[in-house]
Parts: sequence; C-alpha cells; structure tokens
Amino acid sequence: MKRGTINEQFLKVPQKNSPPVLRGPYYVLSKSSGGKTISKRIKKEDLETVKKDIEKYNTFVQLTEEFVVVTEKITEIVRSSDEKKDEMLKKNNTFNCEYTSELTKFSAFVHKSIRAGEPIDIAEIEIGVCPCSARI
Repeated sequence: MKRGTINEQFLKVPQKNSPPVLRGPYYVLSKSSGGKTISKRIKKEDLETVKKDIEKYNTFVQLTEEFVVVTEKITEIVRSSDEKKDEMLKKNNTFNCEYTSELTKFSAFVHKSIRAGEPIDIAEIEIGVCPCSARI
C-alpha cells in the first residue's frame, strides 16, 4: 500500500550546436508528509506495482470513511433513548440489528487482506461482509 500520486517528468537535455532534447518520461511518486512534499523516482518496471499499491491505499481510505459513517450512525442509535431508538430503527427499517457481527467481519476482512497483501474486493464487502453500510 502506498499513498501519493504518480507524475511523469520530461527533462530538457542541452545539446551542443542544436536545440535541447526532451528525455523521458520518468515517473515520480509524490506525497505530502509533515507539510512537505516528498518525491521519489519510480523505475519503469515498477510502475504497475506502484499504481496497484496506490489503488489499494485509496480503497483503504474509502472503506475507512465508510466504516466511520456506519459506526457514527450505529453509535447514535445505541446511545439514543429507547423511544428515539425505535424511531430511528423504523426509519432505517432494513437496518440489521446484528451490526456488531457485520462490523467485526468487516474489520477482520480488511485487516486480513492488508496483512496478506491482497487486493480488497469492495464488491465482496458491500454484498456479503458489511451490507448494513448501504442501508443506513
């Protein structure tokens, strides 16, 4: 998993008695850290791997944001009065009250995928592992 963006660089190389020649493209991974931009050149043969690593990071960020939204809504329901809870559950009539189990499965799935270096299949999470996220 890597964060950042990939940019192409072209360098102008001066030539004696002729116009400069463009060399490249060279690929650079750029990211912000501590208020500074950090850039690192990527070998052409590593480009696809780095693109996949960035995609994994972006997927992780998206899933984390969805997890926060679901957790906030669950917390709101759990901490509300019984009357308010009933009203909220009626409003979200498809909400599965076994959210704890679903969130545990979701968390375990994400952690297992990251540890194994496997891509995270969003469709699997949405369809089977954490269906409550689409219903809240």
